[in-house]
Amino acid sequence: MAAWYRTSRTGLLADSGGSILGQIHDAAANDGWQIDTLQDHEWPASIPVVKSALSNSETAAIEGS
Repeated sequence: MAAWYRTSRTGLLADSGGSILGQIHDAAANDGWQIDTLQDHEWPASIPVVKSALSNSETAAIEGS
């Protein structure tokens, strides 16, 4: 299974939470997954946490493609 959202650290920080969530939802649907109601609450809560952690100067060396 491919990643449902993939970008660099810089890309993740630049993308809005809504854009990230939309990409995850679209990819999951394309893979045939039914998104549970609880997941609809978890992803919007997790995305800002991940973005906050990656915006920290101590994590600036983390990169991805």
